[in-house]
Amino acid sequence: MSAPFAFATLRAHFHELVELPESARAIRLQEIERQAPALADELNALLASTDFRDLEAPASLQLERLGPFRVGTKLGAGGMGDVFVGERVDGGFTQRVALKILKSAKPGQMLVQRFLRERQILARLQHPRIARLLDGGMTDSGQPWLAMELVEGEDLLHWAERRHPTLDQRVSMLIQVAETVAFAHAQLVIHRDLKPANILIGADGSAKLLDFGVAKLLDDPVEDGLSQFGLPMTPRYAAPEQILGEAVGTGVDVHALGVLGFELCAGHMPYQPPSTDEQSWAARVLAPDRLDLRRVLTERSGLDERDRKRAQRVLPDILSKAMALDPNRRHASAAAFADDLRDWLERRAPRSGAGSPKERVQLLLQRFRWPILLGVVTLTLILAALSVALWQAREARRQAERADRQTNALLEVLAAASPQHYAGRDPPASEFLVDAANRIHADPEQDATGAMRALLEIGNGLLNLGRQEPAFTVLEQAWQRAGDEPLISGNQRIDLLKLQALAIDPKSESALERADRIRQRLQQWSPRCREPGLVLAAETALGGVYAHLNDRERALELFARAAPDQLPPSLPAHNAESSLRERGRGLLRLGEARLARESFAAATNVISKSPDSFSGLRTAEAYWWLAEVDMDLGNFDDAKRALAMSTDRVLAEYAAGHMERFRLHVHQMLLDFLSQPQSVEPAAWPALVAEARGLDHSTEWSSQMRFDWQRLEWLHAKARQECGSKSLPLPVAQSERQRSQLTQLEDWLLQRCRSETISAEHQDRP
Repeated sequence: MSAPFAFATLRAHFHELVELPESARAIRLQEIERQAPALADELNALLASTDFRDLEAPASLQLERLGPFRVGTKLGAGGMGDVFVGERVDGGFTQRVALKILKSAKPGQMLVQRFLRERQILARLQHPRIARLLDGGMTDSGQPWLAMELVEGEDLLHWAERRHPTLDQRVSMLIQVAETVAFAHAQLVIHRDLKPANILIGADGSAKLLDFGVAKLLDDPVEDGLSQFGLPMTPRYAAPEQILGEAVGTGVDVHALGVLGFELCAGHMPYQPPSTDEQSWAARVLAPDRLDLRRVLTERSGLDERDRKRAQRVLPDILSKAMALDPNRRHASAAAFADDLRDWLERRAPRSGAGSPKERVQLLLQRFRWPILLGVVTLTLILAALSVALWQAREARRQAERADRQTNALLEVLAAASPQHYAGRDPPASEFLVDAANRIHADPEQDATGAMRALLEIGNGLLNLGRQEPAFTVLEQAWQRAGDEPLISGNQRIDLLKLQALAIDPKSESALERADRIRQRLQQWSPRCREPGLVLAAETALGGVYAHLNDRERALELFARAAPDQLPPSLPAHNAESSLRERGRGLLRLGEARLARESFAAATNVISKSPDSFSGLRTAEAYWWLAEVDMDLGNFDDAKRALAMSTDRVLAEYAAGHMERFRLHVHQMLLDFLSQPQSVEPAAWPALVAEARGLDHSTEWSSQMRFDWQRLEWLHAKARQECGSKSLPLPVAQSERQRSQLTQLEDWLLQRCRSETISAEHQDRP
């Protein structure tokens, strides 16, 4: 028979004989001798060298204490000893340990040596993932014991079955075990019995390596006798050289790690068919054919479909290399095995060379896909540059021609400012800008994008000068030049539409037609704008136009998204404040003073949260409008506080004689009159009249400013008359807001006359 089969048969018969009584053992030996004399001779030699005291059943342990430890409940049994929970009872601190003591009541010399060797090995292995040796000694009956760190957890397979870890988590756990084994090898210790039961996983997810009872010291010159048939081991995790009884090295642990990895991934052993018979397991371990992980991964493994698919690449080759029959074909060390697993986790080609050339190339491409892609792109760009060079030359010529045209257009505009062109007169800035815009618009050679931007800026400048009609004309020219030009973005078009809305003169006969045209354009281009703030600004500006035109339905529709509770939280502060302010102004024109106040109050709140985002004038304007609406509502104290917030900024910005400074003084005096019905002619009235006369006559008064001045004149005249005097006619209102303000004047007059009547009655009393 072959040597491997002879050894397996020898092992099976030996275990059979040692379990028989001595008389029955002799009869069985005679039967074997008749069938296989050579086998019987080997069995007799083994039995003669066996110390049967090591095989005796354990005596009933009545031990209550081992050294400083009290013996507690039994945790389990190993190959040569029992393990109990121990608790230290001799000190001022509490310590729980695992106590291990030999099973045999009368241990032989070999068993005692093995136990002491385990204690020596544990003392050498100081590692966070190896159960630490804490103490040891001998009982009075000569039984050695040792105290180890008590490890609480579940063994490797139970952890996988209960926790359902991912493939990456399982491989990471295997790397932990392999690194721990590599540390033991570095200390010249071979475990020789790696299996799931000897690997516990703690609650923190770290692995602990246990039971070095059959471990071997590589630097021990004394043969331990365990390489012969009597070696305790678990055949299904043993290496072929262990089964054959040959000399072993670190390769036996590498083989066991490969088996553990296969079982951890597949949910079963790498041998087919599995069996619980020891001789059958030995034959399977020695057989050259192993199961291929690629073909046996099923749902039984506990891995999802994605992990099962990933496990089929390279990982089977790493595990197969570790489980090679020939120790020389395995990984050189447990550390090398861990390196291969780590490479697989990080999607690198294993450094040991495991995996097919195709898989290794795929991993290489996957790992360095960005540098490779960058190289391909760079090469593509270099090649493309050769063909683009001519296009760039043509484009450079076009840009140069465009620049020449723009320069010539600018020179023509500047030349138009000569005295000959304007017949020696000094043209106003607005006329100069309109002339420039007409020249740009009339030049068909002008680039659409450049022309549109230039016309937009000119239109904005005209708006700032208060010239709405020419501004609208220039901005409409900008829209026409934009056309379908793809380089002009949705953001730029929405910004242009906002300026067009601001440029509509509500008094113009074409105001409604223009507003409807802009509304249709907004509906078309708003979905293509990436900045919600720009859309809101355009909608509120257009809503203000409809409010001027007393079209409540369309105005309120456009104001809806700018309500304080509807604004997107991510909207920039300046966009939020602008939308709220424009909405408030429009609502005020519609006579919705209370809704307007909500918007103005929200606008000032935005400013107070981000004061550095707003200029002084913008802040002043926001508080100005809040003061206006509070004055319309009769909240005179609130109006005074809001007006005070803008006064310093207005006075600091505008010089004497400017319309804004005059408007501030008008509102201050209006507020003084309205808040005090019994007011007499204020001392500042003559100065205010002089200021009105000194204003620049070219400055156009708005309809509301003119109405405010008429209110102030009426209040001043009434304050100088007695209530019974001939009634002065009220100013003529042209909007809902102005009609509401006239009602306020009538209430003021009523309160004034009532206070005069009460005062007269009081004086007539004796």
